[in-house]
Amino acid sequence: MQLAISHQVLWNFSVGTFIKFATENFDGMELVDEPKPHGWELREETKSVRDALSTTNSRLTLHATYRDLNLGSINRAVRELSVSEAMRSIELANLFGAEVVTVHPGKIAGRKIPRADSVIALIHSLKELAKHAEENGVLLSLENMAGSKKLCKTAPEMLEVFSAVGADNIGATIDFSHVYLMGISPRRTVDALRKKLFNIHLSDSRGGSDHLSLGGGIMNLAEIFDLLHEAGYKRSVVLETWYSKDPLKGAISSAQAMVPLIKKRLSQGLPSPEGEESGVPKHPGPGAGAVTPNFPVPAN
Repeated sequence: MQLAISHQVLWNFSVGTFIKFATENFDGMELVDEPKPHGWELREETKSVRDALSTTNSRLTLHATYRDLNLGSINRAVRELSVSEAMRSIELANLFGAEVVTVHPGKIAGRKIPRADSVIALIHSLKELAKHAEENGVLLSLENMAGSKKLCKTAPEMLEVFSAVGADNIGATIDFSHVYLMGISPRRTVDALRKKLFNIHLSDSRGGSDHLSLGGGIMNLAEIFDLLHEAGYKRSVVLETWYSKDPLKGAISSAQAMVPLIKKRLSQGLPSPEGEESGVPKHPGPGAGAVTPNFPVPAN
């Protein structure tokens, strides 16, 4: 396991400043392809982003655009636009050298729409995206969601979709705050998806709130790291918290909570998973297994 950070955490940093901070303090980073009021930072400043990335060997993932989009829409125009935008994100991942692209599955857009219709639309979308991801040399990772109208809220729902898509290069991004919000067992989720684990998003959760700074909620972080260790998970654990008042302070506080947990499990040795994850490239990543932040870390 390696400690990574999402640009969503340091939302007030320019992408160049974020890359520098992540390189100096984490094993990896997740870029976010999202529009801002002044424009698309990743899409409109590709040269400067590539220049910044050329100075790092950190493991890289990318979160595809998702706001105002819906891969499960039964409105053909909306679905096609959503697929087109996700394809742009996949192409950026290829351009920047990211291994994994996380996408949101979308939602059921109205109470009169049968869930099955939205799932069928999602499957069509993911078949197109999986093919495009393969052509661009990246993995496509579907994130579990929370909320009554959201698709893919549970591991069985995700496995149903994976089976229907029928592509080896599609897997799962487990967002544990979403798991807790849904009241689902983290163990059952990891056990069900262990052969399809492509990415992990980690933040805390309490009541109806998610993406809290670690320690700001009620999640059992030690249990989560134990489950990932038992599953033989070797990829990134991406910090994805929201701290509006002082994002940097929140990022440092959360990372300090994660480091001792990762170090403890690395010192125990990493068990081999039952079978290799389908479609996962053999890429341990720079500094694999290392957790060496430059900010102060509390004693175990």
